[in-house]
Amino acid sequence: MVVAQEVVLENTELLNQYYDQRALSSLPNGYNAFFQFGDLDWGYDLIETVDGKPSCKDIPLDKTSIANVFYTSKANYTYVNGNIVITASLPAGTFPAGESHQFSCVGIKDTNKNLIGVAVTQPVWIYSDRGISIEIIIKTARSDSAQVAVGA
Repeated sequence: MVVAQEVVLENTELLNQYYDQRALSSLPNGYNAFFQFGDLDWGYDLIETVDGKPSCKDIPLDKTSIANVFYTSKANYTYVNGNIVITASLPAGTFPAGESHQFSCVGIKDTNKNLIGVAVTQPVWIYSDRGISIEIIIKTARSDSAQVAVGA
């Protein structure tokens, strides 16, 4: 019996590194008490083809980088009703005319440049006249830990 594989439109995970750093930041005796979110890496990674359509792969919890990074940006971080909300944009005009990049993945780094979270969505092309804005919602509980919304 062949089991049909479904197309996954988006996937987001907080990685083991996030939980390790959160735990260490709460300990006394010389541990860094100021673990914080840092920059975002924009790239193309974690996409496979299912029945001829792009689908988001599962995110390995021990992942240390994302592939094909073409842009790094700052992000805005807020905390609302138990959720960490991350917003960022890659504005039109960021790249010179004629340059384009396929986007599918954001890597969330801490201030020490460790990858602590990953958000994957359906691929989209970014070019000089097209920008993109993203919003990632991270629930602070471990189960159902993160969601992503992307708008072009």
